[in-house]
Amino acid sequence: MLQLLLLLLFWLLANFQLLESRMQAVKIRGIFQCGAEIPRNATIELWDEDEPLINFVHEFFNQKKGINPDDKLFTTHPNTDGSFEISATHEELTKLSLYMVVYHQCEHLFHFKYNQFKDREFQRWRRFIFRIPGQYVNDGEEAIKVFDLGTWNLQFKFMVICTMNIITLSILPLALISNTDGFIKRNHSFAIHGKFMCGEYPLHRAAIELWEDNRSLLKSIVYILRQKRGPNDVYIARTNTNEYGEFAINGSYRSEYQVNPYIYVYHRCDADKLPISKSRPTFKLWRTFVIKVPGKYISKGNYALQLFDLGVYNLQFQFAVSFFLPFYQFMIKS
Repeated sequence: MLQLLLLLLFWLLANFQLLESRMQAVKIRGIFQCGAEIPRNATIELWDEDEPLINFVHEFFNQKKGINPDDKLFTTHPNTDGSFEISATHEELTKLSLYMVVYHQCEHLFHFKYNQFKDREFQRWRRFIFRIPGQYVNDGEEAIKVFDLGTWNLQFKFMVICTMNIITLSILPLALISNTDGFIKRNHSFAIHGKFMCGEYPLHRAAIELWEDNRSLLKSIVYILRQKRGPNDVYIARTNTNEYGEFAINGSYRSEYQVNPYIYVYHRCDADKLPISKSRPTFKLWRTFVIKVPGKYISKGNYALQLFDLGVYNLQFQFAVSFFLPFYQFMIKS
């Protein structure tokens, strides 16, 4: 046992320079839109995640900020054309684990603001979170590669924040009843197009499926948070991206209720770099994510009156959905 301790001490002394904190750099750019408008008041924050499990346990039991809270590295806002750029450096012992938080008011949806378990006021802000791929973080003062997020239309519905209180659960059934259109079945039509990239290259043959959310309210929340397709949902259409990464898909669904279509995307952008793919080389992993179609792009009748332009997505990112229940915080990642 003593020999093992001596060998460990010798290795630490020999590699002490490897254990020193080092400066690391990252650069990110992208464009945010809200339909034909620019979300000028959006806020984009870059954070470095430090000890998520330890922080969660500390916050849960002590109701205070974590022992080693996450570090905010950068804050910015979109320019007049919707573009933004982040250049940040940070000194850390281990490799940076970065995520980006975007606050915006596109479509002015009410979302729940939860700040250190105390501030519970409704605000007209939407928020989504995603992780920055590790290959875009390098040692040094200058970023070698730029992570181009693409052009995003922020009208999309990706995140659901579940407050699970009596007021919410009592209002939602009334909203559902008011949208039944007298229980008469009508056709509802929708059309979506967009473009997917994988880094600098168009993502060819990614699969896009159009589905109708045919579940109860509670099950819908659970499946959307998990970013998975429900077992009872109704299949409507399927397509693939072309050689330029572009796709267009449309469909109709007949229902007496207000329909809730979504697209389910399968792709293999950077899938081989994920841990499960590295440990099982013969296993072909498909990455997936789900995006709900906004209600304003759903038309009654056989043809869609508006086209939902999803934008241009660089699918190297990883979605991270956060939702809050009293005294708990969960992070779900694709």
